[in-house]
Amino acid sequence: MRLKSRKVITIAIGLCFLLALASVSVGTTTAWRRHRTYLVSASGDTSGVTDTAQIQAAFDKAVEHRRSTVKLGPGTFYLNKEIVAVNFDGTFKGAGKGKTIIQNTENHPFPLLSDPYFGLDGPQQVGFALMFLFYQNADTESTAHHPYTIKISDMTIRVVGESEEWQLPGWPDFLPNPTSINPIMVTGIARMEYVEGEISYFNLFCQRLELEGIISSSYFLFGSSAANGIQFAGSNWLYMSQLTGIFSVKDCTFKSICCGICALGVFKDSLLHIQHNTFDGVAWGMELYPGNMLCIIVNNDMHEVGTLPSLFGGIGIYLEQHDAGPGKILIIRNTIECADYAIGMLLDDVTTSLSGCVIYNTIILEGPNAVGIINLCNENVKFHHNPILGP
Repeated sequence: MRLKSRKVITIAIGLCFLLALASVSVGTTTAWRRHRTYLVSASGDTSGVTDTAQIQAAFDKAVEHRRSTVKLGPGTFYLNKEIVAVNFDGTFKGAGKGKTIIQNTENHPFPLLSDPYFGLDGPQQVGFALMFLFYQNADTESTAHHPYTIKISDMTIRVVGESEEWQLPGWPDFLPNPTSINPIMVTGIARMEYVEGEISYFNLFCQRLELEGIISSSYFLFGSSAANGIQFAGSNWLYMSQLTGIFSVKDCTFKSICCGICALGVFKDSLLHIQHNTFDGVAWGMELYPGNMLCIIVNNDMHEVGTLPSLFGGIGIYLEQHDAGPGKILIIRNTIECADYAIGMLLDDVTTSLSGCVIYNTIILEGPNAVGIINLCNENVKFHHNPILGP
């Protein structure tokens, strides 16, 4: 018994010694080399300088190892510019919705995204503002068999201020430039031009997030300080860029945002799963371009769709099949409340390559000019038991 006790004590002391050696502290960012977890604590610096630097430093370390984690502790984190993670393959998580809060600084306009997103020489504004950007460059190791997997969970992201004016090519001079901000954007290989046959590979899992903006007509075009809540694409905002992966958004809340979920690009052999999310006061709940994928939209609740002062109007679920898939959709048991002039669902199968079913959805019209469902799909998409209530 004594020999066993001594052996246990010796092993315990040895483990404690190894853990002590594995911990490396940089400011308030702690890295556990064994598990590659980087913990960042809120600094209390409302200027955003400290929190932005510490979170960026944690991501810079995390991208050196696949399957790493950046974890934010409880408290409020302030950002004064975007966080950029290049070739990140791992987890970004907080302590929970309402416990870990990230918001942009209010005392000056949030800067537009610039170099090195496109790998250009010298600063290059690309026309929009972001809080978090995940993308791949030419050094990516993400492949069809071993794709990068990005998991984002358990935090609240608030857009409380505004960005610099977006520099939009061809934007009419007589219209004000937008100043809204996109909280989260994930893309594949970032390029300034389309590359024939190139496919980006990555998986994205968003869970237990709360994204919130401020409704105001001063945010021209979008009607909210937050433009697209979660946006993912093959490359930048280019519709023709191809991507393959599993994309999941579950148990998230979108409040006062122009568009909650935006999926752009040409999807190949992919799965999109949107489930148990809540949308409050959005212009568009979802903007989706499925392509060759299985698209599952189930048990989502949308309230006050179309109440934002946005030039985009209001649509609960917008789905356009612009690539000759074939794609399959399952839209089941969603509840959509539409303000006057809003549309519950607009499903447009341009290529007549969609199949699937739209069943047991409830659409509540809150005005005489609201519309329940606009169906532009072929006969292979079946609609059954979708009650439309209201005037």
